Amino acid sequence: MSNQTKRHHFIPRFILNRFYSVNLGKKQLRIFNKKTGNLNIKGKSSKSVCYHEHLYTIYIGSDSFIEIEKLYSKIESKFADLISKINDDEDNFFLFQENLSEDDNDEHWKIISFFLNLSFWRLPQIVINMQKH
Repeated sequence: MSNQTKRHHFIPRFILNRFYSVNLGKKQLRIFNKKTGNLNIKGKSSKSVCYHEHLYTIYIGSDSFIEIEKLYSKIESKFADLISKINDDEDNFFLFQENLSEDDNDEHWKIISFFLNLSFWRLPQIVINMQKH
C-alpha cells in the first residue's frame, strides 16, 4: 500500500485550485473552519484540504485496493478537460450545440452527468455511513 495514493479528495483539486488567491507570492486557499468559526488567513494548498486519508480504499483481508479513487481520478480528468475547453473558448463554440457533432455533444453530457452524479457518492459522510453497514 506504500505507493498507493492516500489523500482522497472529496472535492477535486482542480475545482479547489479555481479558488486560489495570491498570498505573499504563493497561490493559496483561504479556509473557513466551520467548527471554530475561524478563517485561516495564511491559506493552504489544495493538496492539504478537503480530503480524508484512504477514504475510498477498499480493504479485503490484508489487501487494499484504490480502484474507486482511480476511477474518480479518470472522471475528474475528463471533466476538468471539458471545463478548461469551455473556459478557454473565447468564441463560445462549446456553448452552442449546433457547433458540435451529435456524438461530441452526447459525450460531453455523459461526462458532465457522470461527474455530477458521482459527486454525491464522494462525500465523506456518505462513504463513512456506507462503510458502517
